[in-house]
Parts: sequence; structure tokens; C-alpha cells
Amino acid sequence: MFQARLRAALILVARVFVGLLAPALLGLAWLSAKDSVVEQGRLSRLEQDGQRVVGTIVRIDIEKRRPTLTSGGEDRTRWEYWRFARVRYTFGGRDYLPDAPHHLTGPQESLQIGDPFPLIVLPDLPGRPYAPDTIVGSWIAVFVQPVLLGLVAALALFCAARRDLWS
Repeated sequence: MFQARLRAALILVARVFVGLLAPALLGLAWLSAKDSVVEQGRLSRLEQDGQRVVGTIVRIDIEKRRPTLTSGGEDRTRWEYWRFARVRYTFGGRDYLPDAPHHLTGPQESLQIGDPFPLIVLPDLPGRPYAPDTIVGSWIAVFVQPVLLGLVAALALFCAARRDLWS
């Protein structure tokens, strides 16, 4: 008798948890979609509205990371060193030093403190510069994460509502 009540209580707790998980996932899907669409909108305006400026590298940080394998795991036998630059620039007569660093890749890897660094700035968002060589964006990527989160939320709601799945 006690085991049956305990089992029923645990099942109820699990169903409530799964049921509460769904709205949280839907909220994450909404925030992800909203942010992705806004960022994609900015990226699509860069070519037409963006203004090119040249900043100066004022700081370089180096991060030690494990390389990712094609299987999705990490290569535990070696390290990669990623270089990130903080860039100061002037736009509209005002100096900016954004918190977001720029990943130095390809030919940029040899840049040092004090070197010029090209940027693209949107006039309505001067504190958020983009490095021309690192601009990527895709409308497919905008929708993949929110759709997956939404599908998992729908599955969680379905599982929480179906009594026969829990017996």
C-alpha cells in the first residue's frame, strides 16, 4: 500500500516537473527566436547601411581550448589557442570600447596591440561593431534552435498530459 502511494506521488511530481518544463522551454524558444531575428536583421543591413571605420587593437586575450572533433566530442590530446581582440574606435565623434571581443582568425591572427582593425558600424547601433571578415548569418540558423526548443516543449506537454504514459 505504501509503495503504491509513493509511486503515485513520484509519478505526480514527475508529471508536474515535465509540465512546468514545457513553458520554460517555450520561453527559451521565444527569446532565442527574438534575439536571432533581431541579429539577422542587423546583419542583413550591414552591407547597405553599415559604415566602415578603422579601430585600434588595445588588448588581446588568449584562450586555451580543446579542439572539437568531427564526431562532436573534444580532442583530449591537444590544445588550441584562440586570440580575441578588444578594439577601440571612433564613430560620430565619440570613442567606443565595446565589451565584446573579436575573434582573430586567418590573416588576423598575426595582429598585435596597436595594429589597425577594420570594423563595420551601423549608425543606429554605434556601440555594436562587426568585423567584416567574421560576419556570418543564415535565416536557417535563426529558426533551428527555436523550432527544436518548441518541439521539445510540445513533447513535454504531451507527456505530462497523457496519463497512460505514466502507468
